[in-house]
Amino acid sequence: MNAIIVTGLWDLGRGKMGEGWSRSYDDYLKKFEELLKIDNDMIIYGDEQLEYFVSERREKHNTQFIRRDLDWFRYQSHYPMIQKIREKEEWLSQAGWLRDSTQAKLEMYNPVVMSKVFLLNDAVISNSLGSDTEENYYFWLDAGITNTVHPGYFTHDQVLHRLPLNNSKILFVSFPYKAENEIHGFNYEEFKKITSKNTQYVVRGGFFGGNKRNISWLNETYYRLLNSTLGRGLMGTEESIFTIISELYPYKVDRYRIEENGLLSTFFENVKNRTTKNVKHNSLSVYILSYNSPLQFEKTARSIKYYANSSFKNAKKILINNSTKESTFEQYDKFCKDYDIEEIHKDNIGICGGRQFAAEHFDQSTSEYMVFFEDDMCLYSEPQHGYFNRYVERIFEKSMEIMTKENLDYLKLTFKEFFGDNIKQWAWMNLPEDKMKDYFPDYGGHRMIDLMPDTIYDKIGKYEDLMYATGEPHYCNWPVLFNKEGNRKVFLDTKWAHPYEQTWMSHVFQLMRAGTIKAGVLLLDSVVHDRFQHYPASERIESV
Repeated sequence: MNAIIVTGLWDLGRGKMGEGWSRSYDDYLKKFEELLKIDNDMIIYGDEQLEYFVSERREKHNTQFIRRDLDWFRYQSHYPMIQKIREKEEWLSQAGWLRDSTQAKLEMYNPVVMSKVFLLNDAVISNSLGSDTEENYYFWLDAGITNTVHPGYFTHDQVLHRLPLNNSKILFVSFPYKAENEIHGFNYEEFKKITSKNTQYVVRGGFFGGNKRNISWLNETYYRLLNSTLGRGLMGTEESIFTIISELYPYKVDRYRIEENGLLSTFFENVKNRTTKNVKHNSLSVYILSYNSPLQFEKTARSIKYYANSSFKNAKKILINNSTKESTFEQYDKFCKDYDIEEIHKDNIGICGGRQFAAEHFDQSTSEYMVFFEDDMCLYSEPQHGYFNRYVERIFEKSMEIMTKENLDYLKLTFKEFFGDNIKQWAWMNLPEDKMKDYFPDYGGHRMIDLMPDTIYDKIGKYEDLMYATGEPHYCNWPVLFNKEGNRKVFLDTKWAHPYEQTWMSHVFQLMRAGTIKAGVLLLDSVVHDRFQHYPASERIESV
């Protein structure tokens, strides 16, 4: 895989700053000269003088220079917002150091550092150094990086050829940071409201990157967050926005920890020694409910692993074992070990009882999302069939991204179900009479499937290659992706002594009509009902 380095250098006037903040442009040039000795392809931004400086030190075959004068940054949408904020006393007085900082004193400091993502994305689009392939990885590296990182890491140890790369994630590096009032000038209370986290780290801005697809996502996400926060008078540096992104989208980020001093040399030392370890996120919990059917359970687990191997591997996996036959326990234990699944034994608390338990267990977990399978609900392994595709790559990751994008409480993972599909509003069959008359004025008192109304949808959307619809898709026990908030609304804010699927279906529809819940469904035929190990119908329990 080809790691292309993107960087840029401008004279921001830092040489005129006071003690502790001053660093001359000549000093930057000396350090930049050390970086230019690397053999990686480089895409470099700067003015005419820097272009001449680079041309004397780099070969044309592995160097692309993009002329971008300092005035270019004055025409970016965030420039006027930055200037307005950095003159406000409310912002300046957040911390004693802030008033004398580069952010406050230098007109162009934040406009430049906050444009790194845009420059990186432009480099991806403008690359003329070679073929435009998925094997190209692009990394922003600060021009003055050798101030704190020995140049030998890049020239002798060749760490840029050993980077830990993930084709579905952005690489970030973070250091521990105990925030009190602000994070690099970004109000910490507002930060916590945005992320819903008490964040104790900061993502570095001196080095980050990924492949073309992930940089495009980062560019879009960063632009949206930067403009929305600046518009509200909230400003730190690019590192503040990176940290928000890392908290909001942990499944899109490979984050590597360094020491509290924040020096990137620790990361590159680990790359040199091949000892890098990223921060693990159990962003997804997968629950499987099973009853006296270990082979049934194993087939469901295998189907999920086959369909979504990487996300299944990284997810927290839990078997809720309702089995009453001790003869099945040994086989369950073996399968759980084979698939790295945590096993929780229950004394047959029923299907909906198990669903309620999963909701309560997930609420206390560190995972951001959860999905629940009964052991006869398998993800398809065959090619597409019917009116929707059966398979899409990275189904869980894309579904989580759709939920974030559309601010959904839950997202159903399949349009087609055992008894029907999401064209019809199945909650209609279970609503109380008074609500039927409120919601469906033409209701004549007859609840026949043939009279069931269509489900109302307000939007058809697309994320990458995955289509979805938002509106009023009914709740059911088929695989549904929940976030923490949606899980609480459906299962915890109101608890039923004896929960049934029909009760939840009615309750959720009423919450939808009250504007409390927003839901969606994938336009995907991804789940098949496959019951091949049967048990007596008399043993079926919904809840205890």
